[in-house]
Amino acid sequence: MSLSKLTERTAETVLLTGASGFIGTHMVNQLFEQGYNVIGTVRNEKKGKWLAHRFPGFKYEIVDLSPSDKNESPFIKVFKNHPEIDYVIHSASPVFVYQENCYKNVFVPAIEGTRAILQAAHEHGPNIKKFISTSSISAAANVNPMTDNPFLTEESWNPISDDPELLDKSWVDAYAASKTYAERVVWEFKKSVKTQFSVSTFLLPLVYGPPIHDVTYETLGISLSSGKIIIELPKDAEKISELSRISIDVRDVARGHIKSLSNPAFDNTRSIMIANVADGQLIADIIHKNRPTEATDMAVGTPGVYNTTAEFEYDFSKTDARLGFKYISFQKTILDQFDATWQLKKESEQK
Repeated sequence: MSLSKLTERTAETVLLTGASGFIGTHMVNQLFEQGYNVIGTVRNEKKGKWLAHRFPGFKYEIVDLSPSDKNESPFIKVFKNHPEIDYVIHSASPVFVYQENCYKNVFVPAIEGTRAILQAAHEHGPNIKKFISTSSISAAANVNPMTDNPFLTEESWNPISDDPELLDKSWVDAYAASKTYAERVVWEFKKSVKTQFSVSTFLLPLVYGPPIHDVTYETLGISLSSGKIIIELPKDAEKISELSRISIDVRDVARGHIKSLSNPAFDNTRSIMIANVADGQLIADIIHKNRPTEATDMAVGTPGVYNTTAEFEYDFSKTDARLGFKYISFQKTILDQFDATWQLKKESEQK
């Protein structure tokens, strides 16, 4: 990057919600690499201080998205404190696996949180050029389980109901509905309010890759738990567990979001990123072939017998054309994730 370009980028500021998470920390890392200023929202002081120590220059505001009875949006103070914000990446969303009251604890906070930050950005963010919302492939189709094998494009939507009684019966349904209706809030807000900023959304499948956030082996999140599952499966296990066969590397997720910031091709668009289709058996095969020493006591499954067919047919060529870059290879994604997870495991055993 030229010095002039770096100077230009330094003048631009990004507000990133969910900055301390698996995806968020990779975004922070790449934003700084690209010369942006970064203000992140975190749930508590500890997370903010960790990021500020890891990334000098990082500023943070504490925002709690958990269910509450507060009337005023916590995002109002963020925009009032930082009128210099040029872009917003809203990647925070409740992902707690509640066993009951899923409508209240999963669905409602996602909807209200999205509406609140949009309203605050519109009313108190005079310099904002673009608002980007991170969503899930589950906003495009009900993929768990896939019942009607649809053909998906960037225009597809999950037809799931927002009925409280239905959502209270299943965390999976509540999560899918939260992603679907939170994204609908973005597009409805843009249409009805006529914001001064453009909007765009990114829908993601399972996100793999190396963790660089503040995490331990015991606290690895849902996406990263798949690598942990393979490590901990009995050696004689015949089937390797999987969460989903479609995936994307976390570094490509961050790269795509950041590329979209100043690129008008992403204005008011919906992007769905899928890089790889592979099951747990292929992951196990890659690890055994490339990390034989570490994998000595790991499950072998049925080597060579794997499924690389997606749960649905799709055409996301519009997204790929806008992105214009080659996705990280699945092997690199899996090995980088495994190495980082294995290191966390060793650190846990040494405590």
